[in-house]
Amino acid sequence: MSRPKRPSVVNITREDFKYVDPDSINEDLYCSICHDVFDTVKKIRRCRHEFCYACIVQALAQNKSCPICRASCTENDLQSSRVQDNLEQLLVYCNFSPDCDWKGTRQDLKFHLKIDCQFVPVSCNEHENHPDCKLVLKRKDIEKHREECNYKMISCPLRCKRKFYDMEALESHVSEECINRSVSCPTCNQNLLYHEIKDHDLVCLKKKISCPHKNILGSFGGCSEEFERKDLYEHLKSCKIEPFKEAFRGINLHMMTLERKIELLQRSHKEELDKLSTLKLHSDDVTTAGQLRNILKYNPAIRSIHLLEFQPGIKWQYITEVLQSNDIIATISLKGSEIEKVGAVLLAKALKHNNSIHTLILSDNNIGDQGIEYLSKSLEISKTIKNVELAGNNFGDKGMELLCRALESNTCIESIDLSWNNFRTKGIECLSRVLERSRCRIHTLDLSNNDIGYKGVESLAKGLGLNRSLRTLNLEHTKVGNKGLEYLSKSLEKNVTLEKLILADNHIEDRGAEFLSNALLINQTLHTLDLEENSISDTGADLMIKSINKSALISFAAGNYVDYGNMVKTIFLRRNSTTREGLRNSTKGIKFVRVVTERE
Repeated sequence: MSRPKRPSVVNITREDFKYVDPDSINEDLYCSICHDVFDTVKKIRRCRHEFCYACIVQALAQNKSCPICRASCTENDLQSSRVQDNLEQLLVYCNFSPDCDWKGTRQDLKFHLKIDCQFVPVSCNEHENHPDCKLVLKRKDIEKHREECNYKMISCPLRCKRKFYDMEALESHVSEECINRSVSCPTCNQNLLYHEIKDHDLVCLKKKISCPHKNILGSFGGCSEEFERKDLYEHLKSCKIEPFKEAFRGINLHMMTLERKIELLQRSHKEELDKLSTLKLHSDDVTTAGQLRNILKYNPAIRSIHLLEFQPGIKWQYITEVLQSNDIIATISLKGSEIEKVGAVLLAKALKHNNSIHTLILSDNNIGDQGIEYLSKSLEISKTIKNVELAGNNFGDKGMELLCRALESNTCIESIDLSWNNFRTKGIECLSRVLERSRCRIHTLDLSNNDIGYKGVESLAKGLGLNRSLRTLNLEHTKVGNKGLEYLSKSLEKNVTLEKLILADNHIEDRGAEFLSNALLINQTLHTLDLEENSISDTGADLMIKSINKSALISFAAGNYVDYGNMVKTIFLRRNSTTREGLRNSTKGIKFVRVVTERE
């Protein structure tokens, strides 16, 4: 039988001492103020006179002098006395109940009442298995009651610290849920505890694994053989790639360099093509709708139009007329034109009839909730628009609600920028419902510089946990905080698509980093984490770095081999509270994490 988690506490006063032989007590053990046996004795440092502590304190409150010799004295002049040891050895009876026949010293009386006396009232909830029972009984009756108590909790026999009221729930827990339940390795049949199975899987000698050189040449592959882990050494002896692995790694590195150069050349080539395919028009450049049609007719390479300072008016009408009939222009940019509500109405009308535009850039146009209402109706029926930028348009929860209705119907939009607006928790709740839908195709979402707060992040996290399309999420300067990051981290444990998360300037501290590190241990897809301008110290950074590296090592050891470059994950920690020495210690021996600080 387990002992109570704490003993009953009984306060002992002077009146509780019933002395066995009061006549034999030395008169030196009596207080000269109360004329009774000392309770807790104190003596005055100067004159050595002794009194009960309570008595002398009360006397000094009236007169700062010794009651016997009148020597000057304060409470600070009081000190312990050796007489106290003699007092504690005086024999007393248990005075709590006449039925108790215990006899012992004063100092033992306290322990007798706390532990042994069968007549002391004891609360049932003092036992760890009865936390909700409020019944109080004598100690001699309490054990019998606890055996029949309706509030009795049963501890898991496998010692996992879980407790249950219901026996059926306990049996179900022991057989299906307990981390200490006995299981067998499905590969080698070794008996293990359930919580040991993951670690065992990394060393199981009969588990089928791939050759370490499976992807030594990246997309060109390598050795494709599979075998039991115990045969790894023998396989490497006969593997055709093993003798040349260093050479192949050099080739792979060279190929990666060439791919990088090709990427840079393609980017440069694209920039040159963009110059030929982009038309920049100022409002003063347009005189008639026919003039704009001719420009597009005789320049068939133009795919993008950047309109500068086209405010609502006759020239803006020319633009919308041309867009209604044009089937070539793919990108329309009105960044900073201040078209407001009127311009948004005309643009929405044009978009209803246009079947070629796939990128719509409307940043900094102040179209507000009403402008969003008209624009949303066009987006709702559009089958071509994939990218939408609505940053800095001064719309709030109402506009966000209208926009989300369109997003629920539109399955084409893949990227949307909603930064620098005025929506809050209610707007985020609508957006979260969009992300939950299986039809959602949004892979890039920018919510930066909005007053979302931790409550908004809580709503967003619900959608993120169920979303299967989002790859980039920007939450810079949205007041996430440690509490918001706790909600976000739980959703990251479930999310299997997010690759880049931006959380810069969000007042995140080490507590938030701890939440995030738990998620990073489980999440296998996130490869870029931006935590710039927060308050994370070396402790928080170390937790995240170790979690990411351990997650990658588990994946690597399990045979999920991928190109090494893709396994390296990046954390941006510029302008935090980390130190160079702390990060150097955290990254020592780390293979799969690249930390970027302000010094790099």
